[in-house]
Amino acid sequence: TLVGLIFNPLALSNFQDLYSLGGRTFLVLNLAPVGCYPALLVELPHNSTDVDEFGCLISYNNAVVDYNNMLKEALTNIRKDLPKASVVYVDTHAVLLELFQHPKSHGI
Repeated sequence: TLVGLIFNPLALSNFQDLYSLGGRTFLVLNLAPVGCYPALLVELPHNSTDVDEFGCLISYNNAVVDYNNMLKEALTNIRKDLPKASVVYVDTHAVLLELFQHPKSHGI
């Protein structure tokens, strides 16, 4: 699978290395909604049809969601290979997307 090609060979060996050194708890942060980053909105050429109601680039955020889904799947496999490890998926994407979409609700 694509997930296997992207994540497993590299990620599993890194986790195994850390595990062999005594690591048992791993926090893995997903990607943020980069399509909402002001610098990307200014620097990257895009059509108005690629901008959502919040001013974020749809194509970039969709790519991030795809990546994050593959990451979750890869972490499921890593958990199977290292059953005594605690592998925690930290969803920074959801938190940051909420801030980008509703800044006034959070005092921004």
